[in-house]
Parts: sequence; C-alpha cells; structure tokens
Amino acid sequence: TPILASDEKARELNSLATNAATALALKAAPHPDDPFRLPAKASDRPSLSRADWTRDAADGQWHRQVKTGVSGENNRGLYEQQTASPARAADLDAQAAAVVARNLANG
Repeated sequence: TPILASDEKARELNSLATNAATALALKAAPHPDDPFRLPAKASDRPSLSRADWTRDAADGQWHRQVKTGVSGENNRGLYEQQTASPARAADLDAQAAAVVARNLANG
C-alpha cells in the first residue's frame, strides 16, 4: 500500500529538499579570486618572501612590497615598494580582466 503525504506536507518536503540542494550547490561553488591581488612572475624583481602585486584604488597603479633582506636580532624584514612599469601594469590589467571574466563565468 502506497503512503501518500498531504498536499501541504508534500510542499513542505519539496521546499526542504530544494533548500538542501541549493545549499549543497553553493557550498561546492568556487570562491571568486581577487582580481586586484595577483602573484608575481619569475621575471619580476626577486623577493625573499611572497610579494604579490596589488592595485591601488587611489592612484590606479600596481605596487608590491619586495622583501630585500632582514635586520636585527629578530630578523625583521627590510622591504622596498616596487611600482609596476607601464608595460608590466598593462600585463597586470589584462590578468585582472581575465580573473574578473573567470569569476563571472564560474558564478
């Protein structure tokens, strides 16, 4: 003998199933990448630690903090700010546009 739910109970269960499926789908969705923080290339000035490029919203330029050495008892890092050349900035702008497009394509 089949067991049937009332229309109200069927709607409730359908809603719960839809919410659960949506939550699972959103959990599996990739997190968007930051188009204004991009990794340095091997051809960029070497740094003793990771030195990603970041785009400054105020001046529109790309900068990075390059670790050039360590100093003192606690080996504090010595840093120099590097600003991208016009050619490197154009490359970074193109990479940022590709990240935005990829983020849009992945939802």
